[in-house]
Amino acid sequence: MKTRRVRNRETVKIRITKRFKTRHATKRGLMFKKTPLGEGCGAWFKSRRRRPMTGVWMKNTYIPLDAIVVDKQHRVLETVQNMTPLSEKVHRFRSKKNEGFIEVDTGFVARNNVHKGTKIVMK
Repeated sequence: MKTRRVRNRETVKIRITKRFKTRHATKRGLMFKKTPLGEGCGAWFKSRRRRPMTGVWMKNTYIPLDAIVVDKQHRVLETVQNMTPLSEKVHRFRSKKNEGFIEVDTGFVARNNVHKGTKIVMK
C-alpha cells in the first residue's frame, strides 16, 4: 500500500471489506474472526445518528488490529495501534466529533505513516 502526497497532504487508500452500520453489527464487529483482513484492507465502523464512536475493545477478536478514527471528511483524528487480541481493555477515543473508525491489520498505521490529518480514501 502506497502513501502519496496530494496538495501537500498525505492520502492513504484502504479497501473496505466489511461495513458495520447497525448497532448489533457494530457491537459484534470482528469478534471471532481468526484470519487477517489483508494488506490494505479494513473494516468500517460508522457512527450512528450523529453519535460519535467512543472507543473499541478486542473481546473475542483473535487478530491483532490497529484502529483509525476519522472525521466526516475521512481525515484521521487519532489512531490506536497494536491492540492485543482477546483483551477486554477499552481503548477510549479522545476525539469526540468523529464519523467512525476503520480497523486494519496491526502494523498498517506504522507502515503507511498514518497520522493525524492523513486523508483516508475508502474504496
